[in-house]
Amino acid sequence: MNRDAPRESCIATLEQILKMQTLLASSHLIRNEYPVVCFTSLGLFQALASRVYRAHLRRWDFEPYGICIARCYLEQRGARPVVYGDDQTWQHLSDRERPFFQAKGSTTDVDWRGESEWRCVGDLDMRQLSPRQAFVFVPSADAKQSLALISRWPIIEVEPANLTDHKT
Repeated sequence: MNRDAPRESCIATLEQILKMQTLLASSHLIRNEYPVVCFTSLGLFQALASRVYRAHLRRWDFEPYGICIARCYLEQRGARPVVYGDDQTWQHLSDRERPFFQAKGSTTDVDWRGESEWRCVGDLDMRQLSPRQAFVFVPSADAKQSLALISRWPIIEVEPANLTDHKT
């Protein structure tokens, strides 16, 4: 997301995800353009408290809008941790393993391992995702209220002012 993009675009994206009940895969910034959905295994407050603006990408690495999904649900659908490495690591991966590759970041001065990324190849269908297996998070009561009628999952408010108080 662009630094200057309105917050409305974040909530509009989340609204679309909730209506479709699908996370659409993208090949943007993925080596060999494999279509994947990316996640972090960091705890919600840990991820949000460690937010960094990535100037070279013109966006934040994490936003205070999203959906947390139980790892077991993701694993049942083929999600797994990313393999961080270099070109030599890439060469040793099978075609089946390559969608899960992420460069360590030595050429960009960014160590991507801190994101603890997981990936799922292809779109993620969430129609079978129960309210006990996920929750939606937003930064304000207004955002929570605007999504309440369309979300199958509980919604929690994570106030930006309180994010630095939580490290897990």
